[in-house]
Amino acid sequence: MLQKKTIETFEQARDFAFKKLLLRDRSREEMLIDLTKRNCPGNIAQAVLNYLVKNNYLNDERLCRNMCEAWQRNGTESVRALKVKLLKRGMDKHIINAVLDTIEFDEVERAQKTLAIFLKTHKISDQRSFERLLRHMAGKGFVYPTIQKALSGFAEVSGDRNIPDLDTYFKTLYN
Repeated sequence: MLQKKTIETFEQARDFAFKKLLLRDRSREEMLIDLTKRNCPGNIAQAVLNYLVKNNYLNDERLCRNMCEAWQRNGTESVRALKVKLLKRGMDKHIINAVLDTIEFDEVERAQKTLAIFLKTHKISDQRSFERLLRHMAGKGFVYPTIQKALSGFAEVSGDRNIPDLDTYFKTLYN
């Protein structure tokens, strides 16, 4: 099995960081984890991180903004799902909230787009298929009130009578 080369100097750590940044933009936290995996001493890792931040090679706010812009273009996940992705990438909650405050989006509209994409390949014909739809929407990070609004709005616009009302669905399920 190949062993990873250990990083021992500032130059080796900086070069390693540049190679990682060539592949994709990274957060401070991700870069620190990558350096730690290569057994880079803590003082060298911190020096490299400071160098990268000082010279604007690493910028968590820029990364967060870029990921939010990509999320806006995609249009099929909720803001909750985006926040989870950003937190997994090591973003600070304050940066995430600051960037999201500058972005305008309609969560119900996003849920309706997700619903429309789902319905292109799936038919809602029985309780089981409707449950699959609900799991899909929840998996995209949408909460119950948003799903309910999206379903009712979509049924009105499309005239699709196969999409039941969530309240009616849950009443029949638990009665």
